[in-house]
Amino acid sequence: MNKTTIFFDMDNTLIDRMEAAKLTYRHILKYSNIPDEDHDAVFNTMWSLDDNGEYPKSKIFEKIASEYHFDDSWVKNMTDLWFATLPEYTIVFEKTVSTLKQLKSRYKIGMITNGSFVMQSRKIEVANFSYLFDAIVIAGEHNLAKPQKELFLLACDKIGCLPQEAYFVGDSIKNDIYGSFDVGMSPIYIWRDDSRKCPLENIPHIYTIEEVLEVIPWQ
Repeated sequence: MNKTTIFFDMDNTLIDRMEAAKLTYRHILKYSNIPDEDHDAVFNTMWSLDDNGEYPKSKIFEKIASEYHFDDSWVKNMTDLWFATLPEYTIVFEKTVSTLKQLKSRYKIGMITNGSFVMQSRKIEVANFSYLFDAIVIAGEHNLAKPQKELFLLACDKIGCLPQEAYFVGDSIKNDIYGSFDVGMSPIYIWRDDSRKCPLENIPHIYTIEEVLEVIPWQ
Protein backbone atom coordinates (compact mmCIF):
# COMPACT_ATOMS: atom_id res chain seq x y z
CA MET A 1 0.00 0.00 0.00
CA ASN A 2 1.32 3.43 -0.93
CA LYS A 3 2.39 5.63 1.95
CA THR A 4 0.71 9.00 2.31
CA THR A 5 1.63 10.00 5.86
CA ILE A 6 4.53 10.22 8.29
CA PHE A 7 3.90 10.44 12.02
CA PHE A 8 6.62 11.55 14.41
CA ASP A 9 7.17 11.21 18.11
CA MET A 10 8.33 14.52 19.62
CA ASP A 11 10.70 14.08 22.61
CA ASN A 12 14.17 12.93 21.53
CA THR A 13 12.90 12.61 17.97
CA LEU A 14 12.14 16.18 16.93
CA ILE A 15 13.35 17.94 20.07
CA ASP A 16 16.28 17.25 22.39
CA ARG A 17 14.50 16.15 25.52
CA MET A 18 17.69 14.84 27.13
CA GLU A 19 19.49 18.17 26.99
CA ALA A 20 16.36 20.03 28.09
CA ALA A 21 16.00 17.70 31.07
CA LYS A 22 19.61 18.27 32.14
CA LEU A 23 19.11 22.02 31.98
CA THR A 24 15.88 21.69 33.95
CA TYR A 25 17.50 19.70 36.74
CA ARG A 26 20.26 22.31 36.96
CA HIS A 27 17.66 25.10 37.00
CA ILE A 28 15.54 23.72 39.81
CA LEU A 29 18.57 23.02 41.97
CA LYS A 30 18.87 26.80 42.33
CA TYR A 31 15.56 26.80 44.23
CA SER A 32 16.05 23.56 46.16
CA ASN A 33 17.65 24.77 49.41
CA ILE A 34 20.38 22.21 48.76
CA PRO A 35 23.89 23.58 49.48
CA ASP A 36 25.69 24.76 46.36
CA GLU A 37 28.58 22.43 46.99
CA ASP A 38 26.20 19.44 46.76
CA HIS A 39 24.57 20.44 43.47
CA ASP A 40 26.77 18.34 41.20
CA ALA A 41 26.27 15.20 43.27
CA VAL A 42 22.51 15.72 43.50
CA PHE A 43 22.30 16.44 39.78
CA ASN A 44 24.10 13.17 39.06
CA THR A 45 21.66 11.30 41.29
CA MET A 46 18.62 12.83 39.61
CA TRP A 47 19.98 12.24 36.12
CA SER A 48 20.87 8.62 36.89
CA LEU A 49 17.26 8.03 37.95
CA ASP A 50 15.62 9.96 35.11
CA ASP A 51 15.55 7.00 32.68
CA ASN A 52 14.71 9.19 29.70
CA GLY A 53 11.68 10.53 31.51
CA GLU A 54 10.20 7.15 32.37
CA TYR A 55 10.90 7.32 36.12
CA PRO A 56 8.30 9.39 38.03
CA LYS A 57 9.65 12.79 38.99
CA SER A 58 8.03 12.69 42.40
CA LYS A 59 9.98 9.52 43.18
CA ILE A 60 13.23 11.22 42.19
CA PHE A 61 12.54 14.14 44.50
CA GLU A 62 11.36 11.85 47.29
CA LYS A 63 14.77 10.19 47.21
CA ILE A 64 16.54 13.55 47.45
CA ALA A 65 14.16 14.70 50.18
CA SER A 66 14.94 11.66 52.31
CA GLU A 67 18.66 12.44 52.14
CA TYR A 68 18.20 16.08 53.17
CA HIS A 69 15.22 15.57 55.52
CA PHE A 70 12.89 17.74 53.44
CA ASP A 71 9.15 17.30 53.87
CA ASP A 72 6.40 16.36 51.41
CA SER A 73 5.79 19.99 50.48
CA TRP A 74 9.37 20.21 49.18
CA VAL A 75 8.76 17.18 46.99
CA LYS A 76 5.57 18.71 45.60
CA ASN A 77 7.23 22.09 44.98
CA MET A 78 10.17 20.50 43.15
CA THR A 79 7.88 18.28 41.10
CA ASP A 80 5.67 21.22 40.12
CA LEU A 81 8.72 23.32 39.28
CA TRP A 82 10.11 20.54 37.10
CA PHE A 83 6.97 20.32 34.96
CA ALA A 84 6.66 24.10 34.72
CA THR A 85 10.29 24.54 33.73
CA LEU A 86 11.02 21.69 31.29
CA PRO A 87 9.02 23.09 28.35
CA GLU A 88 10.87 26.41 28.58
CA TYR A 89 14.12 24.61 27.75
CA THR A 90 12.72 23.02 24.59
CA ILE A 91 15.51 22.58 22.03
CA VAL A 92 14.62 21.69 18.45
CA PHE A 93 17.18 19.49 16.73
CA GLU A 94 19.07 21.47 14.10
CA LYS A 95 17.62 19.71 11.03
CA THR A 96 14.08 19.09 12.29
CA VAL A 97 12.35 22.01 10.60
CA SER A 98 14.15 21.72 7.26
CA THR A 99 13.46 17.97 7.15
CA LEU A 100 9.76 18.39 7.89
CA LYS A 101 9.48 21.10 5.26
CA GLN A 102 10.98 18.80 2.64
CA LEU A 103 8.72 15.91 3.60
CA LYS A 104 5.60 18.08 3.40
CA SER A 105 6.02 18.25 -0.37
CA ARG A 106 5.21 14.54 -0.53
CA TYR A 107 3.48 13.46 2.70
CA LYS A 108 0.97 14.49 5.29
CA ILE A 109 2.85 15.10 8.54
CA GLY A 110 1.56 14.17 11.98
CA MET A 111 2.77 14.01 15.56
CA ILE A 112 1.81 11.62 18.36
CA THR A 113 3.36 12.53 21.69
CA ASN A 114 2.98 11.14 25.19
CA GLY A 115 2.63 13.51 28.12
CA SER A 116 0.22 15.99 29.62
CA PHE A 117 -1.67 18.32 27.32
CA VAL A 118 -0.43 21.43 29.11
CA MET A 119 3.24 20.51 29.10
CA GLN A 120 3.41 19.09 25.58
CA SER A 121 1.41 22.00 24.17
CA ARG A 122 3.89 24.41 25.72
CA LYS A 123 6.82 22.50 24.21
CA ILE A 124 5.18 22.74 20.80
CA GLU A 125 4.60 26.45 21.32
CA VAL A 126 8.23 27.06 22.30
CA ALA A 127 9.45 24.92 19.39
CA ASN A 128 7.35 27.06 17.04
CA PHE A 129 6.77 24.30 14.50
CA SER A 130 3.07 23.47 14.80
CA TYR A 131 2.43 24.95 11.33
CA LEU A 132 4.35 22.03 9.82
CA PHE A 133 1.87 19.40 11.03
CA ASP A 134 -1.43 18.32 9.55
CA ALA A 135 -2.41 16.73 12.86
CA ILE A 136 -1.00 16.76 16.38
CA VAL A 137 -2.24 14.26 18.97
CA ILE A 138 -1.18 14.71 22.60
CA ALA A 139 -1.84 11.54 24.57
CA GLY A 140 -2.76 13.26 27.83
CA GLU A 141 -5.63 15.11 26.18
CA HIS A 142 -7.32 11.76 25.51
CA ASN A 143 -6.34 9.92 28.71
CA LEU A 144 -4.27 7.56 26.58
CA ALA A 145 -0.57 6.85 26.15
CA LYS A 146 1.62 5.16 23.60
CA PRO A 147 1.83 2.22 22.98
CA GLN A 148 -1.98 1.97 23.29
CA LYS A 149 -3.46 1.15 19.90
CA GLU A 150 -6.33 3.56 20.39
CA LEU A 151 -3.97 6.54 20.32
CA PHE A 152 -2.40 5.58 17.00
CA LEU A 153 -5.79 4.86 15.46
CA LEU A 154 -7.15 8.18 16.73
CA ALA A 155 -4.25 9.98 15.05
CA CYS A 156 -4.85 8.17 11.77
CA ASP A 157 -8.51 9.12 11.88
CA LYS A 158 -7.63 12.75 12.63
CA ILE A 159 -5.17 13.07 9.76
CA GLY A 160 -7.21 10.96 7.34
CA CYS A 161 -5.17 7.85 6.58
CA LEU A 162 -5.14 4.13 7.21
CA PRO A 163 -2.41 2.84 9.55
CA GLN A 164 -0.96 0.86 6.63
CA GLU A 165 -0.49 4.14 4.76
CA ALA A 166 1.72 5.64 7.46
CA TYR A 167 5.30 5.59 8.66
CA PHE A 168 6.06 6.26 12.30
CA VAL A 169 9.39 7.74 13.40
CA GLY A 170 10.30 7.51 17.08
CA ASP A 171 13.01 6.78 19.64
CA SER A 172 11.19 4.45 22.07
CA ILE A 173 11.19 0.77 21.19
CA LYS A 174 8.16 0.03 23.38
CA ASN A 175 6.09 3.15 22.85
CA ASP A 176 6.90 4.11 19.27
CA ILE A 177 8.22 1.10 17.40
CA TYR A 178 6.14 -1.71 18.84
CA GLY A 179 3.15 0.54 19.32
CA SER A 180 3.02 1.73 15.71
CA PHE A 181 3.86 -1.73 14.32
CA ASP A 182 0.96 -3.29 16.23
CA VAL A 183 -1.56 -1.14 14.36
CA GLY A 184 -0.02 -1.71 10.94
CA MET A 185 2.21 1.35 10.54
CA SER A 186 5.77 1.06 9.22
CA PRO A 187 8.10 2.10 12.06
CA ILE A 188 11.46 3.81 11.70
CA TYR A 189 13.63 3.74 14.80
CA ILE A 190 15.71 6.81 15.58
CA TRP A 191 18.75 5.54 17.48
CA ARG A 192 20.94 8.51 18.37
CA ASP A 193 23.80 6.60 19.99
CA ASP A 194 26.05 5.90 17.01
CA SER A 195 28.74 4.56 19.34
CA ARG A 196 26.76 1.37 19.93
CA LYS A 197 25.07 -1.13 17.66
CA CYS A 198 21.38 -0.48 17.16
CA PRO A 199 19.36 -3.06 19.14
CA LEU A 200 16.73 -3.40 16.40
CA GLU A 201 18.27 -4.88 13.27
CA ASN A 202 15.02 -5.86 11.54
CA ILE A 203 13.55 -2.34 11.69
CA PRO A 204 14.83 0.56 9.56
CA HIS A 205 16.85 2.81 11.83
CA ILE A 206 18.44 6.23 11.57
CA TYR A 207 20.75 8.25 13.79
CA THR A 208 19.52 11.78 13.00
CA ILE A 209 16.17 13.18 11.95
CA GLU A 210 17.37 14.25 8.49
CA GLU A 211 18.23 10.63 7.64
CA VAL A 212 14.49 10.03 7.24
CA LEU A 213 15.00 11.45 3.77
CA GLU A 214 17.37 8.58 2.98
CA VAL A 215 15.14 5.69 4.03
CA ILE A 216 11.79 6.70 2.55
CA PRO A 217 10.82 8.14 -0.83
CA TRP A 218 9.99 11.82 -0.55
CA GLN A 219 10.47 13.49 -3.92
